Amino acid sequence: MNLGELRTNTSRRLGEATATFYDSAALTNWINQGQIELCLLRLAMGAPLLEKRATITTTANDWRIYPHALLSDFVWPTRLSHNSRKLDRAADRALDRAMPNWRGQFGEPRNWGIVGANFMFINPAPRNATNLTLVYAYSPVALSADSDVPEVPVELHWILSEYATYMALLKEGEAKLGAALAHYERFLGGSSGK
Repeated sequence: MNLGELRTNTSRRLGEATATFYDSAALTNWINQGQIELCLLRLAMGAPLLEKRATITTTANDWRIYPHALLSDFVWPTRLSHNSRKLDRAADRALDRAMPNWRGQFGEPRNWGIVGANFMFINPAPRNATNLTLVYAYSPVALSADSDVPEVPVELHWILSEYATYMALLKEGEAKLGAALAHYERFLGGSSGK
């Protein structure tokens, strides 16, 4: 399904033959929001929907990596490897307990982790700049032209109209809240594969 078809489906769900009360820009915005929310829901379920692989270069003697600064579509890391060897995921607090000075260790990276939402770490820090392979969940490209097709799998396209319908009905206030929530429940059910 392309964006034009998704908007038409959403308009029909809202009881409009074409987008009149809800303009195309609003419908497009809500469909794009639905793509993002769908990807975040699947990530939270431990099943990232959209993943990419990228090579990132570390800074010598630095254990920090700032993926948001390196990758414009970065959402969350899922795997990291160095020289084709998968690094073990670790929590910074666990490393703090096991090796209080881990931030000052240098050598071949063995562990990686996440600190907040802003940066990742590797341990030990490489003495020289080195390349790492990062597999990460990414944010889908925003749809804008009628012919644009969502990056999410085709079998999930229909739930983007459910999300857009939910958002439109929320705008109508309390009288439409029950109907809005019914569409959101279908969105949630579809996102988990039910």
